[in-house]
Amino acid sequence: MGVFTSCKEETSSDRIAKPEEEEQISTDIIKNTTVITFERDTYNFGDIKEGDTVATDFKFVNTGDHDLLITNAKGSCGCTVPDWPKEPIAPGASGVIKVVFNSKNKSGAISKTVTVQANTVPNPTRLTIKGNVIK
Repeated sequence: MGVFTSCKEETSSDRIAKPEEEEQISTDIIKNTTVITFERDTYNFGDIKEGDTVATDFKFVNTGDHDLLITNAKGSCGCTVPDWPKEPIAPGASGVIKVVFNSKNKSGAISKTVTVQANTVPNPTRLTIKGNVIK
């Protein structure tokens, strides 16, 4: 016959954060966030021929009080590819997120988004490119 032991059982008081801990967690999250302000959040490329590639720059400024850290930027499909600064952007400094759209095998009205993940409020931020692809 074997001997069984178990880890300390977790009680309900162990699982629930105390009010003072919740306040500390919220404060820590907020104090490390900043604000990103884009010149524009939408770009309309108008009419293009199927197969053309268009690119635009979404210029922004860190209008917050802390370094801006963009951790990811993702297009809504493989035809929309963003390129973003990987280094911290100081308060007051500016940067660019370049977005390239490839219209190969696309036609008609197009609306694609880029979701930008950063230490910002609000988070995430969405950028939009749209236009019309003519066959």
